[in-house]
Amino acid sequence: MTKSYFAIIGVGVLIAIGALALFFIPAEKVNDVGTPNPMLENNPENADWSQTQPAPPPTPSAVTPPGGAKKPSGSQGRILFTLSDAAVAMDTLDSILMAVNEVSVHSPGTGWVTVLKIPKQVDLLKLYRENKSVILSDTYLNAGSYSQIRLLIGTIAVTPRDSAPEAGIEAKLPSKEIKIVGKLEVAKGQTSAVEFDFMADKSLHKTGNGKYIFAPVVKIDTRSDVDNVQITQNTIIKDKTVEIFGGLQKFTAIFGMDETGELKQNFSFGPYANLELDGDKIKIISQ
Repeated sequence: MTKSYFAIIGVGVLIAIGALALFFIPAEKVNDVGTPNPMLENNPENADWSQTQPAPPPTPSAVTPPGGAKKPSGSQGRILFTLSDAAVAMDTLDSILMAVNEVSVHSPGTGWVTVLKIPKQVDLLKLYRENKSVILSDTYLNAGSYSQIRLLIGTIAVTPRDSAPEAGIEAKLPSKEIKIVGKLEVAKGQTSAVEFDFMADKSLHKTGNGKYIFAPVVKIDTRSDVDNVQITQNTIIKDKTVEIFGGLQKFTAIFGMDETGELKQNFSFGPYANLELDGDKIKIISQ
């Protein structure tokens, strides 16, 4: 046989070996230098990105049952009572501790219904500094209209700056009952809210001999059909704080208490009022 014959056979063998090599090389090797193989698991086009992206925050629910409250009946709605302090910071004080002993609402058909039975103490200045509201009560009420809201206040202890916590000075109240005639609507299966916003800078007065008088000035707002409620455990206030979103405003007003304990709309003692204690009574010396 001639040399050209063997050369032709050799070229044919090399071509066959090359074809077999391409057939048996894994797909991922072929695609190392080409476009991504759409069948490979590590192809970014096939990655399940929902497993790597952070989950969206949960949406607060207006119908989330309150902690510790009984389940509502078919004719009840959820009602939240909150408290905050809109006061300008009072630099000479460390705290104003106010005890709320009871919260009740009144309707012509059922009379008074108590929604807070266990006394709750709040620091009005801490609420102001944190710009937060705390929950007084989170419960259910029968659907309907309520025309009066009542708070029974316990002691109020004022602690001057740089004093020991136990050195609080008890402030004198003209009356421990705050009873407001307003409008509160509770609808079946919906959430309503009552927000008390105490104004400590307008409420607290110091007498000439260093005693304190607390004549409450409070703004009240009521809302029905609330959209969302966000409750958070606040480590600074050491209590649950709440934010309420949306809803229909039913009533809003500011009430102030005079020296006799009478609650009047849009009332407060002026900044130059001189209040003094005469025994157990509060007197206005000048204003």
